[in-house]
Amino acid sequence: LTRTAVMALAYEIASRNGLSHVGLFSQEKKTAGKVWLKLFLQRHPEVSLRQPEATSIARATGFNRSSVGRFFNLLEREIDRHRFTGMTIYNMDETAVSTVQKKCQKVLGHRGKHQIGALTSGERGTTTTVVCCSNAPGQYVPPFVLFKRKRMQVELGNGAPTGSLVTHNESGWMDKETFPMWLKHFSSAVRPSQANKVLLILDGHCSHTRSIEAIEYAREHGIVMLS
Repeated sequence: LTRTAVMALAYEIASRNGLSHVGLFSQEKKTAGKVWLKLFLQRHPEVSLRQPEATSIARATGFNRSSVGRFFNLLEREIDRHRFTGMTIYNMDETAVSTVQKKCQKVLGHRGKHQIGALTSGERGTTTTVVCCSNAPGQYVPPFVLFKRKRMQVELGNGAPTGSLVTHNESGWMDKETFPMWLKHFSSAVRPSQANKVLLILDGHCSHTRSIEAIEYAREHGIVMLS
């Protein structure tokens, strides 16, 4: 709930129950005031003002009891079938890193000054994809960094963690051609086999689920993929 919604609900509840709210509520706006909200948060320390994370409609609609239950049924089945442990269950995810900052950090300035500027780029920036993967005990696969470029330069890998794989494509996003590269990178770090299989949990993006090359490689090298 937003602050506005909470204050409007408080006014309505107080009015319906005949509770006194003189000095804290606005009769004209039909809402509680900021002082009431401050006191409310003091009385309820378990509630705090948070910055919400942007969630896509696909993720929001997919996160329901039926879908989550189906996923955990599949997870339980694969763990029972192959006797996976925390050491052999890996989770991978991709994150997009922009070359241009989206939001300036808070700064200290003179009180009463109405405007404080910070230099930033006017460009939209390019997206670089970083793939991270680890298991429950904390062992991690060196990062996979995908730059948006037509030509590769070795210097792009300077300062990357040891064992990182730095590559490029024209979009800067993971696709069906690039995902098998990461899968081979994962295999070289974890070294699974048909005798010692590992479980790889990943999201259902088309680059993960529609690459025949990746699926065949996983089957041949003892990687059980679950999305």
